[in-house]
Amino acid sequence: WKTYKGREIHNIYAVDEDTYAVSFKGKTTDEPVTDYMLFDQNMNPLLGKQMFEVILEASDGMRYFIRSGKDFDGKTTKRECGFLESSGEVAFTFDHVPLCVNSFSEGLAIVYDDKLYGYNKEGKEVFALDYTGKEITPMQRENDEEDTTYTPYYTHFADGLAPVTLDGDKMGYINQKGKMVIEPVFKEAGLVEDGTATVCLIRSDSPSTLIKDHWGVLDLKGVQ
Repeated sequence: WKTYKGREIHNIYAVDEDTYAVSFKGKTTDEPVTDYMLFDQNMNPLLGKQMFEVILEASDGMRYFIRSGKDFDGKTTKRECGFLESSGEVAFTFDHVPLCVNSFSEGLAIVYDDKLYGYNKEGKEVFALDYTGKEITPMQRENDEEDTTYTPYYTHFADGLAPVTLDGDKMGYINQKGKMVIEPVFKEAGLVEDGTATVCLIRSDSPSTLIKDHWGVLDLKGVQ
C-alpha cells in the first residue's frame, strides 16, 4: 500500500490479525501527518472515514479508542474516548481521557484515574478503589503525567483475579468485585496463569533490578 484516494500513506501497523491502522502524510508539506483509519487486509475502510489518535487490539470483544477531532476529509468530528464493540459500534465513552486504560478481560476493564475503577461492557462502574498515594490534579490528568499516584500498570483479570497497586509501590490481587483478596505486600506481582502468579517481595537498590532469591510462585487456586 502506497496511497489511498490520492493520499500518500505514512505508516501502517497491524492492530489485529486482519485489521490495520493507517496514517497519511499531509496534502502539503506544511500539513501534519494524520491520525489513523482502520482498514481490512484488502484496503477497505472498516469504520468509514473515522480517524483515531489511539486504536487498540480487540480483547474480550471490546476495543479501546481515542477518536480524533477530524475525519479523513478534514471534517470536524467529536473527540471522545471509550470502547468499541466488535461490530464497531460505540459501547460506552468516558467524559475525559483516563490516565491508564486496560483492555477487557473476563467481562471487565481496569481503569486507573483519580481512583482505580472496574467497568463492565455496558460502561457501568462495578467498583472504585481509593488510592493512598498523592492526589492527581486536573493539570496532571490533562497532561497524562505518569509520576502521580501510581506508575501506570497494565493488567487484566484471569481466573477472576487481577494484580493491582493502590499506592504505586506495593501490589496485591483484587477479585471482580474490587475486593483486595491478597493484600498488597509484593514489589512485583504477575498476571494470573493457570491459578498461579509470579511475585517478588523485595526490590534491590537498583529500581530496575529485582533480587532473584526473593521471587516466588503464588498459589491462587480457589482464591475468590
